[in-house]
Amino acid sequence: DVPTTNETLRMLTKLDAHPDVLLLIAHDSTVPGVVEEFPASLNAWREKGWKNKLI
Repeated sequence: DVPTTNETLRMLTKLDAHPDVLLLIAHDSTVPGVVEEFPASLNAWREKGWKNKLI
């Protein structure tokens, strides 16, 4: 369903642009090596600069 896919991507893009949101998508190859993996906590993502490193 192309229209629904496009709308979903539009909403995700808007969400990702918010400074208080770190959006991680499954199977994103840019995440390993930047974001600490389980069992580490994601709570300090802003302080660690992960969002900027993933851009």
